[in-house]
Amino acid sequence: MYEYCVKEQDENDEDEYAQEAPYYHLFRYMIGEEHQGKGYGRMAMGKFIEHVKTRPEGSADALYICYCPENDVAKKFYESFGFADTGQVVDGENITKLSI
Repeated sequence: MYEYCVKEQDENDEDEYAQEAPYYHLFRYMIGEEHQGKGYGRMAMGKFIEHVKTRPEGSADALYICYCPENDVAKKFYESFGFADTGQVVDGENITKLSI
């Protein structure tokens, strides 16, 4: 599940990323446990990134994803696609960014 964010953050809204809009935000990415380790997640993420790079909802320069700090597998997975940690933490999750 993803969203296209066009409004800038309300300074009183701590749940939003402190990014200048517009941007894309992948807020839910899940592969069923029984299907993990089969390459489906990698294939789907590659296709998703290709899709977002077409700017289907509108212009944007970045795609953001968050992950739990203790999830080293997710961190390495996202980094393998070029995502980099922003240093931000929202709701206890690290924010990572891919320039598109």
